[in-house]
Amino acid sequence: MTDRGHLRSYPDAAVASATVNTMQQIGGSVGTALLSTFAASAASSYAASHATATDAVAQAAVHGYTTAFWWSAAIFAAGAIVCGLLMRPGHAADRARRRARIRPLSSRSLHRRAQSSRSLRSPIS
Repeated sequence: MTDRGHLRSYPDAAVASATVNTMQQIGGSVGTALLSTFAASAASSYAASHATATDAVAQAAVHGYTTAFWWSAAIFAAGAIVCGLLMRPGHAADRARRRARIRPLSSRSLHRRAQSSRSLRSPIS
């Protein structure tokens, strides 16, 4: 869907794409390890303090999962706040169109394109 002119105007697009992909993979693995550590720590501390309960292991597991969930919710909320602060006001499509210097197609030019593509087709026999 991209053309050569578009790729020529952004020579580092492939490097940026690979960097984003790598950071997503690293972030996912580090995030999973961090949340698993939080869950294990909370579960072990709960089990140590409630050792007399008959179902302490099950309650400790639920406590660990709940702690990991709340930590992940807090991290997500902090990320949303940071993203909200980094966004510039204005419509993103308008900024992208100005950057690429693409003018929107009018309904008349779309109609002309549709007519020309119909005339190029071979008749069905």
